[in-house]
Amino acid sequence: MMMSFATMAVVPVVYLLWGWSASYARDDIAGIVGNPLQAFGLRDQIADSSGNFVAGANGYPNVLDIGFQVTFAIISVAIISGTLAGRVKFSAWLAFVVGWVSLAYPPVAHMVWNGGLLSHAEHSIAAWLFGATHGEATIAPVDSAGGIVVHISAGAAALVLAVLVGPRKGFPSKVDKTHNLRFRAGDAVAGPAPGGRVRRP
Repeated sequence: MMMSFATMAVVPVVYLLWGWSASYARDDIAGIVGNPLQAFGLRDQIADSSGNFVAGANGYPNVLDIGFQVTFAIISVAIISGTLAGRVKFSAWLAFVVGWVSLAYPPVAHMVWNGGLLSHAEHSIAAWLFGATHGEATIAPVDSAGGIVVHISAGAAALVLAVLVGPRKGFPSKVDKTHNLRFRAGDAVAGPAPGGRVRRP
């Protein structure tokens, strides 16, 4: 649980500094990743010189898109945390979070959601394989509810980490008790008894 809370604290800082730009910058590198310096620190992404909100891709303020994408980035990293729970130091987890949201998540988001190699764009792999019609791939890839960017990338990262880090110490002969007392067999608190005393099962 603490790993997820730390993710909620670290990811927004990193993603808003350079992750958003690497995901959604207009200038990209070979259709793989956006220029992380183009919109560094969300420069010119929220308000224009007159103080008006910058319009997003669908007409509403871009700041709403940014908030939505930060949430996706947080969720993607938090999915991975279950793989490393009880296997690595907390400091190692924090280092991984910074690295993953800097180097792994933005390229996938750019390729799928910002007209990169895995999108429906005219210069994508789908357009190369199936041809393009009206500037888009004739048979476009479908990323249902962020399945590629969030779930496949996080799942692949979790699988690789599980293999690299290995099992928890002592597993399977020794299984550590959970940190949450409510989950410990025989230690769960059933709730207050009449008179304010605590009942135990």
